[in-house]
Amino acid sequence: MAWVHWNDVRKLVRKIRQGKGRQLLSKLIPGANRVQASWSHTSSPVLNCWDLPQIQSHWNFKVTGDPELSPRIWIAETFLSGKDKLTGLSVGCGTGTAEIEWAKTGIFSKLEAIDLSPERIFAATHHSQSENLDNILNFRVSEFLSDDKILEKVDVIIFEG
Repeated sequence: MAWVHWNDVRKLVRKIRQGKGRQLLSKLIPGANRVQASWSHTSSPVLNCWDLPQIQSHWNFKVTGDPELSPRIWIAETFLSGKDKLTGLSVGCGTGTAEIEWAKTGIFSKLEAIDLSPERIFAATHHSQSENLDNILNFRVSEFLSDDKILEKVDVIIFEG
């Protein structure tokens, strides 16, 4: 079994010709900021099939029975109905789109959202302020396991990827 295929070499040469040699080299050099840098973008163009509205509607239907009903709202209504003033932690929040939807369900009094990327946290904070949800949502740059007491303070932990 070959570890490197001729097609890999062809792609490498093409990337170097496109002027992406420095970018490729940076992937070979370990560094603490590599993960953070890879998630520093704040816009997400439609690259994957699950980003398409038709696929999202299909998933909504599979989870909730309704193509228009978001799984987040369905979970809040089905499993957390009657509960309010919950505290939550969202790990890997990115630009905060999911957290804003969670906050709008009305079940959280406080939702702490963390991510490694300062750029994404900045965008999420701005987005939550524009939605007038900054009294519920708190976005900050943090690693999940950096605060071992944070788990003692929350009722719900959200991991979405």
